Amino acid sequence: MDEALHIAAEHIALCPDDIWQGHKPYTLTGYAERLIGFSAWESWWD
Repeated sequence: MDEALHIAAEHIALCPDDIWQGHKPYTLTGYAERLIGFSAWESWWD
């Protein structure tokens, strides 16, 4: 979980839309929990 929190913080810094927009906004911890077990992540910018 510690590593997932670091990655989630990096995702927020680089592309906050990944967390704050979309179908469901997440907290940092909630987003980190979703990252665990994934081998790749997608990002998008407007």
